[in-house]
Amino acid sequence: DLTRGPRLVSDAVRGEMKRILGEIRDGSFAEEWMEEHRSGGETFKRLHAEDEGTLLEQSGETVRKLMPWLNDA
Repeated sequence: DLTRGPRLVSDAVRGEMKRILGEIRDGSFAEEWMEEHRSGGETFKRLHAEDEGTLLEQSGETVRKLMPWLNDA
């Protein structure tokens, strides 16, 4: 973060993050996902399926297996 973060988080990224925060604050993000749920969630299902095979998700699966308390519920 200290040495590489400034290279990654540019002014363009900061601007987009501010726009996303605005969508959260004004409720449009929540409304979008409520509509997604009401319409059957096809976009969410597709995005989730696309994400399942990524290295990040594979790593997450390994890490979650190391947290037995997650399986207690």
